[in-house]
Amino acid sequence: MKGRGVAVITRFDREGTERIPFLSANTLLALPEGEPAAYTLLADGIRQFGYDTTAELQELWRRLIFSLLASNSDAHHLLDLYHVMEYLAAAQKACPQWKNPHKRWLKVQKQRLLKNQSVKVIAELASQIESAGGDETPIRDAWRYLRNHPDQLDYQTACERQLPLGSGLIEGGHRHVLRDD
Repeated sequence: MKGRGVAVITRFDREGTERIPFLSANTLLALPEGEPAAYTLLADGIRQFGYDTTAELQELWRRLIFSLLASNSDAHHLLDLYHVMEYLAAAQKACPQWKNPHKRWLKVQKQRLLKNQSVKVIAELASQIESAGGDETPIRDAWRYLRNHPDQLDYQTACERQLPLGSGLIEGGHRHVLRDD
């Protein structure tokens, strides 16, 4: 477009003007949000519940390859920083001593993540974790999410390589088709 490259991505949930119903991988596999999974589990779910399993498994393969090619060169995925911050914001609301008018606690945790100090963030969460019996456990949820993905928190390297820290560009691309009129 005017001498610049543009990624043109069509929506995956539309055929013409008709909406195509879909399930998230977590819903298909009955996993709680943030629970780690694997492509092999998703393939098993497709085999068990899919309609056109061959086509759906081929699509999973294409998405896996795209995901690997679009990520870091060493094929380690980075947790979307925006989603991590959503977990931490919910945790902040649940802990009275972390609340303050300027959201200082949240800013400190973000800076720690950007400097690859996730161990400090996880320890901070662990220090205030709720008891297991409660219905809502945002601190425990954030702690578990980060603790289960230690190899996907290398934001410092991503910043040095000028890689995106969140999926906003890709998620937004699923929603729009760019045209040069």
